[in-house]
Amino acid sequence: MLVEKAVKHGISILKDGGSILVKSYEDANTFNLLVKNSGQLDTSEKETQIRIKNIEERLKLLYDNQAAFRLKEVEVG
Repeated sequence: MLVEKAVKHGISILKDGGSILVKSYEDANTFNLLVKNSGQLDTSEKETQIRIKNIEERLKLLYDNQAAFRLKEVEVG
């Protein structure tokens, strides 16, 4: 689901396309999944806010309080 969103709402709108990095690792008994794309984040868009809420709710249903979701834009440079 996260990779799909990274493609659909991250790099598919870029004229020349972009890149996606998917990385999984374990850290202090915690499984981490990083999905990173070269697009820009637009959290002001109502649809984006709904998608973020849907991801958070799905994680809550599947894993209760054992999962967390963070979304952030990282400056490239």
